[in-house]
Amino acid sequence: MSEVEPEAPEADSSLNQDLYKFAIPMLYDGWFSQSGELAKQMQESAVAAVNGGSRTLEISFPPVPNVDEVKFGTKLNSMFGEDIARYFAIKDEKKVKRYMIEFANFYWASRLAEAFPDRKVWILCCNSVKKSDARVPQNVEVACALDRVQRGKVPDDDALVIVNDPGATENWRRGAKYGGKDRIVVMLNSAFVETYDLCGPLKEYEQSYFLKRISKGWVFKAEGQPWLAYLERPDGSVEILDVSEQRPRLGAVSKTLRDESFRRYSIYNDRWSPGFGARL
Repeated sequence: MSEVEPEAPEADSSLNQDLYKFAIPMLYDGWFSQSGELAKQMQESAVAAVNGGSRTLEISFPPVPNVDEVKFGTKLNSMFGEDIARYFAIKDEKKVKRYMIEFANFYWASRLAEAFPDRKVWILCCNSVKKSDARVPQNVEVACALDRVQRGKVPDDDALVIVNDPGATENWRRGAKYGGKDRIVVMLNSAFVETYDLCGPLKEYEQSYFLKRISKGWVFKAEGQPWLAYLERPDGSVEILDVSEQRPRLGAVSKTLRDESFRRYSIYNDRWSPGFGARL
């Protein structure tokens, strides 16, 4: 009798990107206004969260295509700086490129404000870079977060308050003081968090839209979708490697991606080193 070959294990259907409304935005065309993919995903996720009753949101993603090289002025970042300058009608493009992260976060806050045209929007910037020459949507006010809190000034009862790059936990707490009534408070693109994990320090804040580069890939979350861990291949393409309804721990998901990357590609899946998969 001939031996019967064992059946191949069924593929995990949850890893099929077609199941989900939003995929990780295209790297890196999705950042630019011509595509608008990242802006659309962020806006729709925030609106869905608010319509579902959420009033405290955390939104986080790389504000520029190449954060690690922002000080050295890569071509992609330079082109994105020009995109930002056009959006704000700022003639001095060099100023935007000089303060790329600050203006990029200001840009994303303004794009988020577009999704809430019927609300007054306060963009509270946790930096001292002047943006008075930027043309912002009509429903937007711009201020310094810490000054406003210290002076006790309170936005409208139904305002959208966007705290730009809160950083230190104390800034998160100060920004959170604007909550209450029917106000929406969004913590946007914190450059770092003191939790040593994926997300910020305030447990009541829902991650409505989240995209973070980690070792050998990305973690992605859009409103109404589970957490998706993407493996980045040597050619720059990505695939879903793991799906979780609960927010994964940074260490655990990083190990999952590192182990699979090494199993498939050994040392030849590096974003930086020439000859070892470099693509940035």
